Amino acid sequence: MSCTLSTAADREGWAIELGALAAQLSAVFPSPRTERAARDFLSLPDPSLALGRIYPHLVWQRTLRTALGHLESAGADLDSLEIPVEAFRRTFPRGVPRVWKLDREPPITAGDVVEIYTTHRALLGRPVELLAQAGVDRFILVSGRAYEARYPHYVHRAEFDTDLVAPAMDAGFSILSVLERNGYPFDTLRVRRLGSSPDATFEIRRWEQDHLLSVGVLVGGYHAHREQLYERGDFVTFRGQEVRAARPEDLLVMLAARVESKRQFGLVNVNDAAVILDSDGMNLDWDLVGAAASTAGLHTTLAVILVRAEALLDRSVVPHSVMQRLKRSSSRIGRMLTRRVADATVALEPVRRPSVDALALGAWKAGGLVRHLRRPHAPSLTSNALLAVEKRVLTKELAALRRGPAVSPALRIAASTRRRSGVICEIAPAFAASERCMLAIRGWRGSRAARERLLAMADLLSSGREPHRCGSIRFDLSASDGS
Repeated sequence: MSCTLSTAADREGWAIELGALAAQLSAVFPSPRTERAARDFLSLPDPSLALGRIYPHLVWQRTLRTALGHLESAGADLDSLEIPVEAFRRTFPRGVPRVWKLDREPPITAGDVVEIYTTHRALLGRPVELLAQAGVDRFILVSGRAYEARYPHYVHRAEFDTDLVAPAMDAGFSILSVLERNGYPFDTLRVRRLGSSPDATFEIRRWEQDHLLSVGVLVGGYHAHREQLYERGDFVTFRGQEVRAARPEDLLVMLAARVESKRQFGLVNVNDAAVILDSDGMNLDWDLVGAAASTAGLHTTLAVILVRAEALLDRSVVPHSVMQRLKRSSSRIGRMLTRRVADATVALEPVRRPSVDALALGAWKAGGLVRHLRRPHAPSLTSNALLAVEKRVLTKELAALRRGPAVSPALRIAASTRRRSGVICEIAPAFAASERCMLAIRGWRGSRAARERLLAMADLLSSGREPHRCGSIRFDLSASDGS
């Protein structure tokens, strides 16, 4: 096909061809299909131009490194295969933090991108090594670091950050303390629930070798999957250190939890599931998988992922009874939806899906609200609506503080409506600053029970942090008492 695409039909045909090749090259395991796709791609008149067209899609499906691996195996010289500068500099869309610097001088080759991914992955594991060396063990590896530890052959997995799960707030603060001492500065803490079922996220970030290293410490669970993750984790070897990692059963359920949280499927989710099934599928506790997915309301989404993973493996691994349990629905429409969404994610190509597939995916997303409300500890619709208003008020207050100490009377009045949303310096005066602080507006008006829980949390964190940032330790409680 000529690179001079003179008609709309030519352009559409080329897009469809590239989309199909991108999907095939994204498959985690080499196969005759990936070998053929690689040969077809390299036989295009201008492979560099073609790579530039599918580059954004592969980056955000997190399969670019996998695709380049297949091309290299087919004989491609990655140091000669160029990435258009415009495509590379748009790696991270507006509003998304840049994970590595993009101001490289052209030419930028596929070999350069492989080096970037390799360096980034190596740097992301360093915080885990530091924690293990310091004797901190109340966390488990999830996501990228868990796959690195459990499946060392899965070397082409693209990763942007490191996620850990801690069982309680004090464990999160212990991790933060060690990493801060080793030069990884605290960025933000967001608290959604305290008490016996905590839900909070620590963010720790620093730039190193032109890479942004982000460590997220998720307290209590991973998105919607919050069932004894830490307790079930077992010890694995990670870069010579013994650390806990989430069990393969939980990693499968976490895939569905992440898809539900992001509200979109990705080829990396299918690849992850395929690797787990290929390595551990015959030894998994499938009753645990089914029960955990059902408890969290993730069974439909996990069924879709597993259907696609088995198609990628070209064999059945999931026991029939378990797959039927995951697909179970109260209506025929629900069962049809599961099948249709699975069909719609067959290719995940960077081209427009048929309308019927778009409708199926839309129905799946709409059902996400019902699935969310059925989960334990999920706030009601009314609670969510009120909290959304409070968070908006808090965001406006924080923006006003950044502009200067003066806050409008209307905003001061609005501040009095906040009962669940706030920042820690409103609760613990030791964290307050002399100027441009939320205490300049008024103290928090939440319940006594929530205040006591937040004060107990504040006792775990040293005060006097500089520079003072009201928004860095923030709470948006899912219940009025913080439980």
